Amino acid sequence: MEDAQLEAGEPKQGLDRLIESHLKHKELVSFITQYWQADSELDPEMAADWKRNEDAIDAFFLRGQRAGVFRIDISAAALNDTLVWLIIGLTDCERRGRIAGAALRGTIADLFMAGARAE
Repeated sequence: MEDAQLEAGEPKQGLDRLIESHLKHKELVSFITQYWQADSELDPEMAADWKRNEDAIDAFFLRGQRAGVFRIDISAAALNDTLVWLIIGLTDCERRGRIAGAALRGTIADLFMAGARAE
């Protein structure tokens, strides 16, 4: 989250940094998303960290919606979850040899913006 600097610059640049940040740790992101549920954990500190990250990304998408970059008919939370699952799905495609690693970042950004771009 710190690397993405979501509050700095234009939303499109923030999106690129967010994708890059997720891909830098793609194996961990996939593992955490698949096998760990913060709301079911007994450790309230971990759950609070998860919630802070989720809230920061939601706020980023809301800022982008207000700036006219992202669609407003899709909630910021839905944009957040859609991006994360797109990253996880295409990372799995790369792992299985169905997409080249070099194309991963651009494909994620292009597919996400094709559906999320305000028009």
